[in-house]
Amino acid sequence: MEYLTYGETPEDEPVLYVNWTAKDTGAGSTARSYRRPEVHSGKDGDGPTMPPEVRELLRATYLRPLRDAEEALSAGRGSRLSQVLLHTDQVKSSGVPYDPNAVIEPATLNVLGIGDLANALLGRQQGIVDTRNKIDTHLAGLSLRRGGPKSAIKVSGATAPDDMRLRQLLEKLDLVLDGTGKLGLGSNNLLFMACELLLLAQEDERNKLLLIEEPEAHLHAQRQLQVMTFLQDQAVRDGIQIIVTTHSPNLASAIELDNLVMIRKGPRLLNGTGQDGARRL
Repeated sequence: MEYLTYGETPEDEPVLYVNWTAKDTGAGSTARSYRRPEVHSGKDGDGPTMPPEVRELLRATYLRPLRDAEEALSAGRGSRLSQVLLHTDQVKSSGVPYDPNAVIEPATLNVLGIGDLANALLGRQQGIVDTRNKIDTHLAGLSLRRGGPKSAIKVSGATAPDDMRLRQLLEKLDLVLDGTGKLGLGSNNLLFMACELLLLAQEDERNKLLLIEEPEAHLHAQRQLQVMTFLQDQAVRDGIQIIVTTHSPNLASAIELDNLVMIRKGPRLLNGTGQDGARRL
């Protein structure tokens, strides 16, 4: 609340102003110069400084033009798919843990249980067992005490805390289109958008803002119209603010006039009714 700017009367809605400046430090001295960014609230930038945890609530999702959708959906640390799955309650709550002393149907295991089962099966795989025995033989020859330490081969992170193990398991997953043959860049682009929309729809605290540059990239004309219609429906249904920039008149033809902003002869913004100002999708 302290970062909002309030009007003169109770009827005036409060406004959040974000002022971003980068100050060049070290100029004119022997110290190495670098730019220090500062973010202040207030209409004139005279409000309280906005710390990282506050700026995190304003973070937007940005899909740049000519994006590599296949790379963005691949496995890796902090992957988009792992973030979507971590925000899905069923991923954490459904299924049962792995019990090595019980007969369990694999399909009933939770994600951590599947990882524990895989770890147990790998530990019993004959090639891995033989290799571990050979390592133990060499280890015994290097030890001063008979019956010294034994080795164990486990999947990386198997002994980490549960929340860390869950994240690491989900980061090993890829999101791909299911089908035969090579699918085009446009299809992967749509899959990327679907993943981002689901992630934003599941957000409870952060700003639900999606910025898309040139969504028409790699899409034929009919798909462009379908994408714009779908994005407008999702914006209303899930409360997501979507801002799209495009040079395609075909894509723009599917946008409702009240949602259309045209940049003409400079920075002047005109909406569909011919009035100044920009409106959200």
